[in-house]
Amino acid sequence: MNIKKRLQQIFPWLGIGGMLVSCGFTLLSARAGAPQASILTVHPPSNAPEALQQAIEAAYKAGYRGVRIAPGTYPIEDPHNDYALHLVNMKNFEVDGRGVTLVRLNPRQGGIHLDHCTHVTLRGFTVRLATTVRTQGAIVAIDPQRRWFDIVVDKGYPTDLDNPADFDPHPTAYFFDPKTLQWKPGAYDVPISRVERLGPNRFRFYGGFGADHTMAVGDLVTYRNYLSTDLEVGDCSGIKVIGLTFVGPTGWVVHEGGGEGGNFYNYSILYPPPPPGATRRPLMAAGADAFHSSGIRHGPTVEGCLLQGMPDDGIAIHGRYAMVQESDGNHLIVRVPWGNFFQTGDRVRVYTKDLVPIGEARLNAVEVLSNYRPQRQTDLKAFKEVNIFVALTLDRDLPAPFEGLVSDPDEDGSGYVLRNNVIRNHRARGMLLKADDGLVENNTIEGSTIAGIVIAPEMWWNEADYSHHVIVRNNHILNVGYVTWQGTDQAGAISVMASNDHGFVPGYGHRDIQIDGNTIENCDGVNLLVTSAENVEIRNNVFHGAQQHPSNRGANWLDPKALIYLTECKNVHLAGNRVERLGRENAHLVEATPTALEVRGVGRGVRLAAR
Repeated sequence: MNIKKRLQQIFPWLGIGGMLVSCGFTLLSARAGAPQASILTVHPPSNAPEALQQAIEAAYKAGYRGVRIAPGTYPIEDPHNDYALHLVNMKNFEVDGRGVTLVRLNPRQGGIHLDHCTHVTLRGFTVRLATTVRTQGAIVAIDPQRRWFDIVVDKGYPTDLDNPADFDPHPTAYFFDPKTLQWKPGAYDVPISRVERLGPNRFRFYGGFGADHTMAVGDLVTYRNYLSTDLEVGDCSGIKVIGLTFVGPTGWVVHEGGGEGGNFYNYSILYPPPPPGATRRPLMAAGADAFHSSGIRHGPTVEGCLLQGMPDDGIAIHGRYAMVQESDGNHLIVRVPWGNFFQTGDRVRVYTKDLVPIGEARLNAVEVLSNYRPQRQTDLKAFKEVNIFVALTLDRDLPAPFEGLVSDPDEDGSGYVLRNNVIRNHRARGMLLKADDGLVENNTIEGSTIAGIVIAPEMWWNEADYSHHVIVRNNHILNVGYVTWQGTDQAGAISVMASNDHGFVPGYGHRDIQIDGNTIENCDGVNLLVTSAENVEIRNNVFHGAQQHPSNRGANWLDPKALIYLTECKNVHLAGNRVERLGRENAHLVEATPTALEVRGVGRGVRLAAR
């Protein structure tokens, strides 16, 4: 059969409407019986949103090792799926989209989904939405009792805020400085209880906010809309995402969940252009985290990315906890949210419900229980609705109390590498890390509203775990932590910490952490916080322009006038650290509380440079 007839079988629409299909010939073949043309170049019709999906699937089934999409702009939508483009069970395959723009027609539908794929590469796409999905406006009135505020929607932006089909009726509002178009210092998030239309483009938002909130008439307001993931990588391994660009993405920009992992990511987030008739650019570039990794067995490599304008974290990596229902020596029965994640041979770590470490063991056996009925119930938020129970057999006895927590560090994204990324101008943490064996180097983190780098478990979101063997080196962190208030516990520009309802957690859950050669610049309040950790090296860091302005960030937890704050920690070594142009708001270079044990180098290890 000649190649044209074969392609006509693969693509029934070959030759219709002037569509072009061409082949690049090679002697290589991906599978037995694969055509000589191992990479197929396709030009789907521009008026068929499902055509690209069909082309990719057909080429894969025919034995090609990849497709190259002809440069151009293509709509994508699949009315029968949650994602516009859905690639399932593919192996050793590449989709090359250099010079290609994919236009998502349905913002409530996700973008691209890789599902149970192995060694699949996505290269070069630009992905954008067909319509403007977020709105924004300026504050024109504020209730003296601070129960509501009014906004007028910016020209060109959607004005159907009271339509629940398009906009969340109970959003969280974010506040921006009208000059810088960035998050406003001192203006924390406000949950909105009700949205009321006052005119064609004027709305009243009801939601309480305190006198400490710096909101003022003229400030700008926006909020997330309904979220959909732009690139979902589910239960995959060996994935490569190279040179992708997301313009105005809707929710989690990239999320990986489950699977063996070991995936590589290199991509950029750009602000979308102003909609027609607008006079101001969009305040946010995205709708949620720029990169989120959950429950991965081999952590990701995230390298050379530009992540900006998100209303949440830049890079988040974590696993989850199970809750102890029963225990007897080395036998545990645990509640597991969202399905079992334990495997025989894994390590497990056991904690009290307040995250105080108890011990670590190996799993000799794992069994999902189908007919188990618990004798005791729990009020813990993350577990009270959970009805999945798993029996764990450990290789040694551990005293695990009812409502204690069990993590699996082999399922938390261990072995991650975060290198040469730029994370800027966004809400929350530049990096929020909860896994072992991590390397964080040569990143620039600027304008993160809560903190630059946080290494911490979070029980509230049921995100595990403490971190062992993590290196944080040669990063540049500047102007972070400028929105948060006295109640925040993640109070350092770099924070290695853990907290519960009683304070910072004792017991040294974090271990073997190196903070080396970083520059922290123009950050008020505490610049480095270390708690709940053992064996911490703090070397050769530069603190430049710190504590120039008053800050009460974290004042409920610590002394915000300390440059470095140490508590509930052991064996901390400071050496070769330099402080330049220190501000008047500093009272202590290093404050070590009585629970900071075996701290060396408090004096000599942190030197104030000559003015």
